[in-house]
Amino acid sequence: MSERTATSWKLTRWLLKWLLISGAVAIGFILLKAVIFGPPPESEEKTSVIKILTE
Repeated sequence: MSERTATSWKLTRWLLKWLLISGAVAIGFILLKAVIFGPPPESEEKTSVIKILTE
């Protein structure tokens, strides 16, 4: 493997790792928010999901 390929592979792995970590943190934060504030009423479920996504 050439040096250039190795460098790009390291960068790709680093980016994937950060995407996984940030995704896990975002999901954990949304779940934590849901646990703290309780599940939304049936009628407000869709709007609360939209609010979470747009925040």
